[in-house]
Amino acid sequence: MNKFSQWIEWADNASFNIALLPLKPEVRAKFNETAVYDWFKTVEGMPYGFHNFLFGWIDTPNDNFPPILAPEVFEIGFRIAE
Repeated sequence: MNKFSQWIEWADNASFNIALLPLKPEVRAKFNETAVYDWFKTVEGMPYGFHNFLFGWIDTPNDNFPPILAPEVFEIGFRIAE
């Protein structure tokens, strides 16, 4: 596992945009670091990137799908894809 300081250095060298957002104290008290690490070990090495950009819009905080796009959007999208 990478040290946080090493990861920050790599991210800075790669010109990544980084936002460190601390948890509220009541959420931090409930945070189970061991469970997070155990979950991470199950997904480590899986593809990440375009998969999230292509399918990340499917889940929203309150629903599974946002409203359907207007038909004009598909027409323009297909023309660009051609």
